[in-house]
Amino acid sequence: MRIDLFRSGLILLGIFCSISAARGQSSIHGVIADERDKPLQNANILLLRYSDSTLVKGTVSTSAGIYLFENVKNGKYLLSASHIGMDRVYGGLIDINAANMDVNQGVLRLKVSPEQLQHITITAKKPMFEQKIDRMVINVKNSITDAGGTALDVLEKSPGVTVNRQNNTISVNGKNGVVVMINEKISYMPVEALVELLNGISAGNIEKIEIITTPPAKYDAEGNAGYINIVMISNPNTGMNGSYFLTGGYGKKPLGSAGLNFNYRHARTNLFGNYGYDYSGYVQGGSGYTSLTKSAGLVENRTFSSRDASRQVHNARLGIDYQVDSSTVLGALVSGYINHWKMTANNGAAVNLNGVLDSTIRTVDNETNLWHNLMTNLNFQHTFHPGQILYLDANYIYYRDSNPNDYYNQYYKGTSDFVYDEHIQSGKNTPIHFYVFSADYVTTVAKKIKLESGAKLSLSNFTNDISLLRLHPGGWITDSSLSANYLLKENILAAYTTLSFDIDAKTSLKGGLRYEHTGSNLGTTRVANIVDRKYGQLFPTFYISRKIDDNNSLNFSYSRRITRPTFNDLAPFTIFFDPKTFFTGNPALQPAIANSLQASYIHKQFIVSLSYTYEENTIENFQT
Repeated sequence: MRIDLFRSGLILLGIFCSISAARGQSSIHGVIADERDKPLQNANILLLRYSDSTLVKGTVSTSAGIYLFENVKNGKYLLSASHIGMDRVYGGLIDINAANMDVNQGVLRLKVSPEQLQHITITAKKPMFEQKIDRMVINVKNSITDAGGTALDVLEKSPGVTVNRQNNTISVNGKNGVVVMINEKISYMPVEALVELLNGISAGNIEKIEIITTPPAKYDAEGNAGYINIVMISNPNTGMNGSYFLTGGYGKKPLGSAGLNFNYRHARTNLFGNYGYDYSGYVQGGSGYTSLTKSAGLVENRTFSSRDASRQVHNARLGIDYQVDSSTVLGALVSGYINHWKMTANNGAAVNLNGVLDSTIRTVDNETNLWHNLMTNLNFQHTFHPGQILYLDANYIYYRDSNPNDYYNQYYKGTSDFVYDEHIQSGKNTPIHFYVFSADYVTTVAKKIKLESGAKLSLSNFTNDISLLRLHPGGWITDSSLSANYLLKENILAAYTTLSFDIDAKTSLKGGLRYEHTGSNLGTTRVANIVDRKYGQLFPTFYISRKIDDNNSLNFSYSRRITRPTFNDLAPFTIFFDPKTFFTGNPALQPAIANSLQASYIHKQFIVSLSYTYEENTIENFQT
């Protein structure tokens, strides 16, 4: 534990040293606003010599109206600010010297010009796909091909992404376990509910989608499939605006979805939200085969399953952002969903001994899986000056899963000679609590050198009450060997730092280091400490990008990742797929560590990627 704390101290020391180094630069900064103190975006700000008004530097203001001039040499200067449809304004004398290296000009206010242009139109078109140094960006906004679709539709057409709607899975480059974020906030919901949520988000509300196959040190080191970040459109217009959608169809079963979203912006307040409903009915089929040799000879098992299922999902989100001043924003977000899945399955198994049918089993399974979720978030953002921003974030996430099953099994000698039957009921009730706190700091250390650093604490605990009952002549009797109440606590403390810079006009580098310390304890109400682990790991990341010319570029990346065994992987309970097939957890599982390399060549809109991953202690499901 002392070694772990020492490593954390080194990382945090590097963060604070870098922050201190950023404060020694000569800079001029301030805010551009209108007469009502509303920040003006894309205002033109010129830094002029005081003696002869010759131009020294120029820049434009950010969405918060902020501007910044860095590495300003000693001397006397004058500021000029202008914006379309407004009169030009000049600031006072600015004297940069050894005693006055960081000048805050405060707020420069522009007035509407009495002589305004009748009409002006500025258009720009982004490419559909952009390869950044650490991610692929898909610009969804204004894409004709995605109009009328959903977020899931866009992902299905994205390079390297595979969406399996039947099994409700999302993979990147053939790897499952993708972490999905919405506006940089991780969605902790199960992948089955997440797929339905994405299917209810209209593509018209999406600005862009970022596919991050080798995540930088800023993101959690969990999982080796990477991240998908869905960036929603932020509407800068004042007043109320929104949209709604309604879809329907029929295949083997009916399906349909409906939803609406809105955005209300007034003065310093922005209120936004959405609601979606999705219904899908489907029929699933499957089969399996196993064989093994025993003393009596060759035993073969053939299984089949025919499932008639339906899923209903309600999801809602409501948020508010309040701009305290030109540099500070407070936000709050509440979201949740209800995912109700139910199924009736006709399953069966046939057992052959030495090529001759020995026995058959017929099963009717009625299953319900009901998920409830609630997430609350508080966030804070403060801009000290352009390029130097502090983010604070606090989250509470709650889930509850109720999963009762009813099995009726009939056993036959051959196919028609009835032997006996049995009636089994299983139950699974799982409340889960997450508490997540994070702090991130972004600054510009020097010209074209950007530093990101921060820390994160994740606390989680949940119980899993598993029961299995068998019907006997005297009534239902609990099978104690397959029933237990499991308790899991897992805490993760992390710190990271990332440095990115341009070597020259065509070559960029980015490197980072993340440290995570994990404490995990699993037990039952009867047996404590089935699993009790504490361990720390370092996770480096590295990227280099080289632009050959306007049409060709090369990217290379390396990352180290971890996959921790989940509760379902560790807890030794049993779930039956059919009378001859089940899976169970393994308390001896260790975390899997993966080292990944990826190289990409981009020619215009064509991308060729080659990746290699070596993973130790891989965690996989297999049927028994």
